[in-house]
Amino acid sequence: MSKEKNLIRPDYLYRKGVGAVIINNHNEIFVGKRIDNNSDAWQMPQGGIDNNENEDLAVFREINEETSISPDKLEIISKSNNYFYYNLPYNLQKKFWGGKYLGQKQDGIY
Repeated sequence: MSKEKNLIRPDYLYRKGVGAVIINNHNEIFVGKRIDNNSDAWQMPQGGIDNNENEDLAVFREINEETSISPDKLEIISKSNNYFYYNLPYNLQKKFWGGKYLGQKQDGIY
């Protein structure tokens, strides 16, 4: 394991966010193609938590913003016990969020 993976970084360097796994009645999982760039990137709904917003409201808002699925069509069936941390590639760290964060820490909601 590299020294980089052993480093513990303070939480303030990570934007707090949520990620969602959407499963329909046929046990199909939703994955959406990104339309904000020319790549062939796909992802599940996710995004940041606004100030004074709790994780449940944030995940419903993000799902609605990214998929137009109404919160009344959704149900939280499980949540992760831990945050998932990830770093943006170095060349993007200054580009996103005004360079304030190295990446995001997300709570997974299912």
